[in-house]
Amino acid sequence: AEQCESVLATDISAEVLARHQHILQQRGWSHIQLRQGDALNLGTLAPDTYDTVVINSVVQYFPNVQYLDKVLAQLLPAIAAGGTILLGDIRNLDLLTAHVTAIEQSHLGEQRISVGTIA
Repeated sequence: AEQCESVLATDISAEVLARHQHILQQRGWSHIQLRQGDALNLGTLAPDTYDTVVINSVVQYFPNVQYLDKVLAQLLPAIAAGGTILLGDIRNLDLLTAHVTAIEQSHLGEQRISVGTIA
């Protein structure tokens, strides 16, 4: 954020934003604007303004894919030509069983589960 010309950061939590506002003031970073709201209530976003939008580690908390579609539809007009939307840390539910199995196996330490044991 320090190297950016301007940043708009959003969060649903007023407490989190207050903490970050304090940090921004300590660092003298006046080019960063904080805004409270959920992903569908970001307020007015000027068209063709942002070169990068980062949605990281929050999509898994969206209620469904339709919500994500609405969020992206709201953001697209605000992205400048050649801009980028980065969606990070998205879970693939097709891998949920493998993920849970790996977690359970890690808790077993040296013991391992065989297919015969599970069946």
